[in-house]
Amino acid sequence: MPATLPVELYDMLEKKIGKNDAREVGKIILASFDAIEQRSEAVVIQKKAEIKEELTKELTTKEDLIKSEGRLNEKIAAANEKISTFKGDLAKLEVRLS
Repeated sequence: MPATLPVELYDMLEKKIGKNDAREVGKIILASFDAIEQRSEAVVIQKKAEIKEELTKELTTKEDLIKSEGRLNEKIAAANEKISTFKGDLAKLEVRLS
């Protein structure tokens, strides 16, 4: 958004340094405002990208959760298999003890 110089500031410049110089100084001030605005926009974009990258590294993604779920399901299946084997062995032991 282009900046504008307040009328009061321009009038003061005009009184102190003259009309032509006031216009030149005003242009320089406005150019400086524009440069500051552009730089600040670039910094905001850069900081957003840095934050996004940092969060992506630190936070769990859906893909991470799906992988974890798969590993947990494999472990649960293995545990269930061991339990079934144990139950079978236990049943055989009970038959022998009877």
